[in-house]
Amino acid sequence: MEYDYTIITDAAKDFDHILDAGAGLYLKSIKTPGAPFIRPAFGLSLQPLRPNRVACLADMSCAANSSAKYTDFPVLVDRDFVDVMKAFFVSSFQKAKAAPQKLVNIGSRSADSLDDSPHVTRAMLSGMDPTIVALAWACAPQHDIFASTRRRWLRKTCFTAEGTAEMSQKVHQVMKEFLLSDLFLTLLPKAKSLWEYRQWLCCNIRNCGLLIDDPEGVDEAALPACRFEAQDDQLFFMAAHSHPMNYNAWHYRRLRFRTLHSNTSSTREGCDSACDAIRVDSEKVIQFTREHNSDGSATSYLLFLLQEQEDLDRKADVSLLEAELLAKGTGQADAKPLRSRLQEGPNASKDDGSGRCVSESFPSIRLAPALWRSFMAVTQAEIRLHSEKGHECMWHLRLGLVQWACTRSPHHRVLSLWSAEDELRWVSAYAGLHLLDSAHALLSPVTGLPHAWSESSGSPAWTSFNAARYGCQLAAILLDTSSRASPSVASDRKAFLLPSLGLP
Repeated sequence: MEYDYTIITDAAKDFDHILDAGAGLYLKSIKTPGAPFIRPAFGLSLQPLRPNRVACLADMSCAANSSAKYTDFPVLVDRDFVDVMKAFFVSSFQKAKAAPQKLVNIGSRSADSLDDSPHVTRAMLSGMDPTIVALAWACAPQHDIFASTRRRWLRKTCFTAEGTAEMSQKVHQVMKEFLLSDLFLTLLPKAKSLWEYRQWLCCNIRNCGLLIDDPEGVDEAALPACRFEAQDDQLFFMAAHSHPMNYNAWHYRRLRFRTLHSNTSSTREGCDSACDAIRVDSEKVIQFTREHNSDGSATSYLLFLLQEQEDLDRKADVSLLEAELLAKGTGQADAKPLRSRLQEGPNASKDDGSGRCVSESFPSIRLAPALWRSFMAVTQAEIRLHSEKGHECMWHLRLGLVQWACTRSPHHRVLSLWSAEDELRWVSAYAGLHLLDSAHALLSPVTGLPHAWSESSGSPAWTSFNAARYGCQLAAILLDTSSRASPSVASDRKAFLLPSLGLP
């Protein structure tokens, strides 16, 4: 076992050197405008790697000076070395079990207890060198115990005010950790524990000041958030493209947005930065949905962006109203609460249809309606272009968008020439698609239940079914909205407004 441990320590050093080189490329990519993005890859080699048990296939000299848009960074671990690492932990477990221990009531143990099964324990990893822990994690990236060990080590070295390391050293170590999670997620793109660990890293580098919005005039070692997001997207979209409906990846994207932007949106600069991030993010995700139009996680994320934009609009209204009160010198005693001021009648605020909310004293730009219109245009275009696919996700997205429009306050509703009657008439056109050709009646061409899905694939009957279900849900939303509104508002809601879009 001593010889095997020597192999492990040598391989751990090689792996750490690879991570150091990769972290340097990451930092250059993030800090240098126009530098190529890094796209890592990880796997187990089919052929033995000698003399090193870990190898990076990228040419570091060329990668550092590349003018391409992307730089690949593939890393391989010898498949036989994984068995060596497993043998090491089995031996360590057996040694720990053979050591004198406190007497335990054998009758209290369950039949499937791990007491007698070799496994990695926290005690084994407590005194182990961090480089060996990283390599052991590479041999079994699905095990959570390595992530928790790395968390404890990073808290002591990077994410603490008492740490002796300089800012540049902390940033470099954090980039090594991001590269480590990148490598593992290329192998296991849907692993929940790996995405949670990545979010933990993102949250801590933000809280510790290692990631900032405007690096100018601050410590040069800090990373610009916008470039960090662009590099982080390389891994995210790889996972999303490879495995559609990757809930854990999209959940991470939600948390990342809130970590990087929601907490900074209290200032005017932070709010503008968050709005720009939503605009850029929505364009990327819309492009993704055009390629993967059946990915419900992606369409759900668009609704999330719409809600975040509406929250930013509210914050902007509140901050502008506070500025108005200060400019007028209004005392707190005779000033109305901000919430009631923002919810006053049409004389206090009017919408001109373009998303611009106008007050007698101050203007504010509402960006949520414009974002909503672009999402509605996407759903209408995708449903029209691919009606043979059914597009269940697009119908769900459109329903969520319509529900958002119906639940807005009367003074901030979306204005356009497209009414609820027009929407219902548009839906009925799709609901009647299966009537155009009797051969495509809903599920009629099937010869038996086992062949139903394959034989009805590509039938417009699926679009007819989704449209009919959408119409029923839309009618329920309109009735519920009208029942909860006052009579005057209810008459307006019958003409609640959707964007003026071209019909199929």
